Amino acid sequence: GEQSANQIIQAFRNAIYMMKLGNPVAALTQLGDIPIAGRAQGFRHIIGGMFNSARKITDSAGKKEGLMESFGLDQVLASEFINEKVMSKWVHKAFTAGGFRSSDKFGKNVLLKGALNKGQAWSKTPKGKAKLATKYKEAFGADFDNFVDDLATSKMSENVKLYLWSELADVQPISLSEMPKKYLDAPNGRLFYTLKTFGLKQLDVFRREAIQEWKKGNKVKAAKHAVTWAGILGMGQVGTTYLKDAATGREPTLDPEEFSDRVVTEYYRLFLLNRYNVEKSLPLIDSEKSTVEKVGQGIKNLGQLIFQTLFEFPLPSADLERNIPVVGELFYRFSEKGKDKYDKQQREKELKRLRQQ
Repeated sequence: GEQSANQIIQAFRNAIYMMKLGNPVAALTQLGDIPIAGRAQGFRHIIGGMFNSARKITDSAGKKEGLMESFGLDQVLASEFINEKVMSKWVHKAFTAGGFRSSDKFGKNVLLKGALNKGQAWSKTPKGKAKLATKYKEAFGADFDNFVDDLATSKMSENVKLYLWSELADVQPISLSEMPKKYLDAPNGRLFYTLKTFGLKQLDVFRREAIQEWKKGNKVKAAKHAVTWAGILGMGQVGTTYLKDAATGREPTLDPEEFSDRVVTEYYRLFLLNRYNVEKSLPLIDSEKSTVEKVGQGIKNLGQLIFQTLFEFPLPSADLERNIPVVGELFYRFSEKGKDKYDKQQREKELKRLRQQ
């Protein structure tokens, strides 16, 4: 898993990272992590974490540092970015300048503080201790009672740090141990995982909490997890789309049809699909074209769908300038061309709705 990919592949992946994530609009997307953290730790604990996410903690040696810094995560966004050496300094600069690093740090600290708040609350009641034992007694073994005592006395011991790391790793791909085996076995094949690791992690959560629980016979629990997973994750991402529109001068509409359209789009993304690419490429055959043209267009559309879905990489188009790191997406959204294209897309959606009525 610690092997590096071919330098050309690394450079290609890093170019995608800079274009897709190194801008303020992508940084706002990271705020969708907050509902996920709320589902994992309880919204009461997460709200407390939001207000003191920047507060430093004191470790067992008396040293004060931020939670992310204590785990060395201030330089690691996800395991997807580990061992990427070619152009890596430019990727980090783009993430910093575009605000992606700051928003990621905020989201991680909120979850860590929420997990700490929850753990401390649970460590002080018999019912809470039972919940901790269900998940962690086997892992800590003879150290479990010491771990609970450390939580209750707010001692930042190595056991408490391990607990916090595990809670974060449950929902974010922060280490190689959270990645699929195929990812670890094939360094060059990681190109196919570009910008997909977070989505894969969410699907893993669904597999763990819904599918596996169903197979164990816990059907009510599995159904509850499935509904809350889909609802909170989807709604959280929809909320960020409205926030991005408002921040970039697009008037967000609360029309029920528009809202449901955004919900469907986000559920496509949950399953690692780009709705626009899928719907554009599904009608592979145009009845007005000749047989040769039909086959050629079908192959072209299908190839474009596979390429863009796998790599999230923009094929040459008139909007290529929006992929300039840091400033491209903002420039495009505020430009006349970007506004006109957005208005056109909204009109096309409205016409589509009217035709379906």
